[in-house]
Amino acid sequence: MSVAKQMEKQQQRSSKIDRKTVEKNRRNQMKTLYSELNSLIPPSHKSKGVMPLSNQLDEAVNYIKKLENKLERMKEKKNYLMGINSSRSMSGTTGGRPPQIEIHCSGSLLEVVLVSGMDCQSLFFKIIGMLHEEEAITVAAPSVEYETERISSRLKNFVREFNKCPSHY
Repeated sequence: MSVAKQMEKQQQRSSKIDRKTVEKNRRNQMKTLYSELNSLIPPSHKSKGVMPLSNQLDEAVNYIKKLENKLERMKEKKNYLMGINSSRSMSGTTGGRPPQIEIHCSGSLLEVVLVSGMDCQSLFFKIIGMLHEEEAITVAAPSVEYETERISSRLKNFVREFNKCPSHY
């Protein structure tokens, strides 16, 4: 046998060994990946007992689809809530527009109207506190929170005897 033929046979054996090694490494890598995928699925979404690989993959696919649906619902909810916020922003209740305060006097009756956004609730409580310090009687202080496009807080009918009441502060 010539040297060339011997080298050719040796290369064929070597390539067969290389292919076997590559295939063995590929299988080991796939086994590791399957195991890792299976470990990511919570026990509450797994069937009991040992299952064939195909069933484990089906469970993983079902779990991922369930998560995708949940994510989609959450995105829809976020968009819905963002739509509410943007409509509030367009109506001026949020986004830097200052609260509106109106004060009207009519004899012994003082009417204070405050319209503000959720970001100005502390102002509402400060005004109520200030009026109580002045011994004003609060007849009504409604607060509409989530039903309308804007927060409408009206402080109505503060009764106090005034000898002299300016028309606006």
